[in-house]
Amino acid sequence: MTYKLNTSIILNTYNRAERLKLCLPAYCLQTHSDFELIVADDASDDNTEEVVRDFSAGAPFPVLYVRQELPGHHRTAVLNRAILAGRSEFLIFTDADCLPKHDLVEVHCAHRSEKRLLIGGRIRLDQEETEQINPKMVTSRQYEGFLNTRRCRELRKTHWRNLFYITVKKRRRPHNYALNMGVEKWALLAVNGFDENCEGWGNADGELRERLKRIDVWPKCICNQAVVFHLWHPPHPSRSERRNLEYVRRKTIPIWCKKGIFKLPDATNGRPTK
Repeated sequence: MTYKLNTSIILNTYNRAERLKLCLPAYCLQTHSDFELIVADDASDDNTEEVVRDFSAGAPFPVLYVRQELPGHHRTAVLNRAILAGRSEFLIFTDADCLPKHDLVEVHCAHRSEKRLLIGGRIRLDQEETEQINPKMVTSRQYEGFLNTRRCRELRKTHWRNLFYITVKKRRRPHNYALNMGVEKWALLAVNGFDENCEGWGNADGELRERLKRIDVWPKCICNQAVVFHLWHPPHPSRSERRNLEYVRRKTIPIWCKKGIFKLPDATNGRPTK
């Protein structure tokens, strides 16, 4: 079947089957529904594929499941596979532990531009707030009540700070995270996607941002409009983050990373589940 889709949403996950049960139904509530959802699984050993398969059976949009089998944490590798699997020209990236605000896709599409990397915002929920969330809270959009006055003010502050960084073209700024980020597929192909030398946690998204700048694809901050609710989880190990930080802060970052999309062992197009 051939799809003519407006947007591909790439949702990264690793052993987050229970979080997926909350996250996936939230996309059925989006005000903009012309999209496919690609679950990019970084070699989970729980029942992630089963959860995706069960959800896709009744989803009102196409769902694909893309997986990489390398041991360890290889988020960049599975994201590169998902980029190739995407059947639209505009990609939105997010994570399995993020609940989207009901207009997330609509806002990204409204700000879509050939020469922009869209940087959305996140609300960090604490452990107590996260433990309150259940399927009923998701389907009723009750979780959006966590976007209170204080948090709206924090998002506005981040937005204005990012506007300054963008205006002065500050290196390594503004911060961007692939838990809420939109970009044209051609731009990712032009820089060879995520650099798979960034293994483990941290800094791969910022490294990608710097390479996109070199082909004149500049950040645009929409963090006060495009919002996800980031569910609490324990901190990730910092060892790989420190190693990645040294790598991405090297003096010269080339446009084309040597270990990216086109260095994959096999460039498969993903497995449609619907």
